[in-house]
Amino acid sequence: MIADVHTTGVNIDSAVTIIGSVTGVIAIVGGWINHKIESHRAAVAAQIDAVAKALTTRLDRFDAHLDQQDTGLQHVSVRVARLEGTVTTINTAVNGAAPGEPSIRQNVETLIDRRDLDPDIPPRKEDP
Repeated sequence: MIADVHTTGVNIDSAVTIIGSVTGVIAIVGGWINHKIESHRAAVAAQIDAVAKALTTRLDRFDAHLDQQDTGLQHVSVRVARLEGTVTTINTAVNGAAPGEPSIRQNVETLIDRRDLDPDIPPRKEDP
């Protein structure tokens, strides 16, 4: 069969075929591009999840380390408080809490002044 050739106007069958082909190619290329975009989004989401998990793990470890340091600092503070109490008690015993109160220092000074306790020092004439 010989096709009719129109020299004036538009061949509707050819136009529909061309438009259909172009539309089909655009749909296929658009689907492929959409698939690539979704694959890329999924890969980025997986990487973000991996980084988030790693950061969460490290932050949990750091938090546990800080808790451990805080506990250690509390123990040290308790020990320092005990030592301060002991040092205060020793200081009070050595120097006396108030003027005129008996202290180790006063007792030692008194013993040093007593010549009768040292056999190398001759007794004073007033000592019996």
